[in-house]
Amino acid sequence: NMQESSSAANGRDNRQKGSDAPKHYFARSNKELTPAEKLAKRNLKKILKQKQRIKKYEIRFQQATGRGDVAVAERAQEELEHYYAHLSKDPQSIVYQPGYQRINLQQSVYAKPEEEPLHIQEGRRWMWRLWNQLILQIKDPATTKRDQTEIAKELLMNMTKGTQKEYMFDNDQALLGYTRQKFNERAMLAYTSLDQARKYPEILNRLIKTRQICSIGCGPGCEVVGALCFLILGEDSQDVQRLQNANASGPNSTVLDRIVLMDFVMPQWKRLVVDSLVPLISPHYVSQVSSHSADVRLPLGQGMNEGLGGNDADFSGLDLVMVSYLLTETRGNWKEFFGDILKKLKRGTLLLLSEPTAWQLHSFLQHYADYIASHQWLDSSQDDPTLQPLEARMGPAVVLITVK
Repeated sequence: NMQESSSAANGRDNRQKGSDAPKHYFARSNKELTPAEKLAKRNLKKILKQKQRIKKYEIRFQQATGRGDVAVAERAQEELEHYYAHLSKDPQSIVYQPGYQRINLQQSVYAKPEEEPLHIQEGRRWMWRLWNQLILQIKDPATTKRDQTEIAKELLMNMTKGTQKEYMFDNDQALLGYTRQKFNERAMLAYTSLDQARKYPEILNRLIKTRQICSIGCGPGCEVVGALCFLILGEDSQDVQRLQNANASGPNSTVLDRIVLMDFVMPQWKRLVVDSLVPLISPHYVSQVSSHSADVRLPLGQGMNEGLGGNDADFSGLDLVMVSYLLTETRGNWKEFFGDILKKLKRGTLLLLSEPTAWQLHSFLQHYADYIASHQWLDSSQDDPTLQPLEARMGPAVVLITVK
């Protein structure tokens, strides 16, 4: 059983298996709580959700401003103002908590770079340079950024709820709008999540030896760009010149042998974005990039998964598998697929799983306990002991799993 140990509740390394230590009352079911404990738990969960939503608008505004996307930045500011107006009607909300100060999005843009470590700033700049090259390749002169942002709203809303349909990905403008809003955000999430592994020498040592990566549910390929940025920087986070000097016009600096991209609507992503992304990273940084259709709702060998696991889609040589927001979007229908994948991965392969909340990740850990040697949370729960038992996070939930 891979239930979280007591060390997780104390914000320490939780790579060991279960513990007999008594649970904090936040981790117990409501049936076991007193009325006062239930109320405290409910109020804390509410405040955490409000913090997370406000942070989402802040990050979206910062990233849109950084890439010059005025339409997305304005929309983030409007949505935050609307949300603050909604919170003001609730005397128990975060805006009435002692000492709380409302976020000023304009000020946060100028404050954030000074707070970030230099290697995080340089990673952001490297990914933005690549993004600027990519967007020149994929932009559609027939529509504006604002048009694409509006058209993408339906797709994004349905993906959040897990109700997306394949036909929704047939709209090129929706995919461009999705890419504009999510590419840098998800690439940066992958980069900063992997950077958290620097706290754990054993994990870092395994990560920097990565030569083969697979991204499942890859979309436009943003997660592998974040991983690539991490690997270019390498073991020494202070050696930022590696990122400053890394550009596709210079001499080859290959850090990966192979990237495998898989998605339910791979033909659409490939035609619109991925075919333009690949020349920006391969062969300069990556020797080979392949793309494949995959449906995580089916086991390997069925439907579009029939050819997966052989030839250039072989899983046995992978060092890192990346899955971002896919478990939530497919609502528990992924269990056979990932069970088949885990059986094919070599011992020591790492899985980086990122989801908007932690509950699907806990389900993954419990369901595949027999295949998991260890796991380490790489999100805000490392520093806040109340987050782990509540399954809440400030920002996305991220866990790094080592295969047994």
